[in-house]
Amino acid sequence: MPFVHIHLLEGKPKTFLQSIADGVHEALVEACHIPQGDRFQVISEFKKHQFIVDKTYFDIERSDDAVIIHITLKIGRSHDIKKALYQAIVTKLASHPGLRKEDVMIILADNDPGNWSFGNGIAQLIS
Repeated sequence: MPFVHIHLLEGKPKTFLQSIADGVHEALVEACHIPQGDRFQVISEFKKHQFIVDKTYFDIERSDDAVIIHITLKIGRSHDIKKALYQAIVTKLASHPGLRKEDVMIILADNDPGNWSFGNGIAQLIS
């Protein structure tokens, strides 16, 4: 039940955006064992003056193709699973659409199951 928010500079083709969304979802299915149909994603594109990314933070050389992937998911995954997810995402996005691994920043925000409602005003994950 992750919610994925993908942030990047505007101007990329629709196929590029779809490749990022697909790659992130495939990585979540593989690394976190989420169901294939559990897909909720939003892509936000920004003008250059609205998307500020340090080009060398942690001695990582970033380009204007930098992408920030923010994933909110239920708490409880180990650090090993999270590390596997990071690797799966950058590997998939390097393969297609061809992003440099240095240009992929991933932020996980895990929270309590009571923080989710999938519709009808019901907290489906708690009794």
